[in-house]
Amino acid sequence: MIQRLVPNNIAYGHVRETVTALLTENPDLADTPVPACPGWTARDLFAHLVEVCDHAMGQLTGTPRIPPFTAKGMDIPQIAQAWAERAEEADRLLADGGGRLGRVGVMDAFTHELDLRYALGLPLPIDTHPAVPRAFDVVISGLSASITTHDLPALLVRTPTETWIAGEGDPAATLSGDRLTIYRALAGRRAPAAIAELDWTGDPHRWIPAFTWGPFAPATAAPES
Repeated sequence: MIQRLVPNNIAYGHVRETVTALLTENPDLADTPVPACPGWTARDLFAHLVEVCDHAMGQLTGTPRIPPFTAKGMDIPQIAQAWAERAEEADRLLADGGGRLGRVGVMDAFTHELDLRYALGLPLPIDTHPAVPRAFDVVISGLSASITTHDLPALLVRTPTETWIAGEGDPAATLSGDRLTIYRALAGRRAPAAIAELDWTGDPHRWIPAFTWGPFAPATAAPES
């Protein structure tokens, strides 16, 4: 079933509430390493999400935070409180769409929720999560632009429920897989060798350079393992 695209504030709010609950209910997990974000702990990931939220709010309102907010030195309850204090304004700004920044913000938050779930060994609800359609829209757009920049033929990307053409023109190859595997590959959570081992028609190595785009590059190892 194809999920309905929900407003940015609904998708982002779901991530905020979920991540906050995961960590406030299990504060002893704060020092758990997050393999998808080398060098980070669960607390670091939580802090990053709040810092990005605060920075984005400054951009959306045209009033940058000076000095920038930092969660350095805060524990899990304090970080949770800082995010809660920003929730009403963030939701209001995102309810108006937030433009590209709003879409990217949803994608970034959702990607890090998946990172956290992997680190904690928790289920990955990619088939029901309200942020999935928006997050996929951003990563497919990023790959598409990168394919064009690399002067590569278009790539057909297919999951059991959706199909996209990344790039311009007729696709010269197809990448198929389940939604989670495809998403993690597009969001820099798969090493080049792992990307090449997915279900491809055509030579995957031709398109792997395009998996480096925006903030993402293929992982140096398989972070999920």
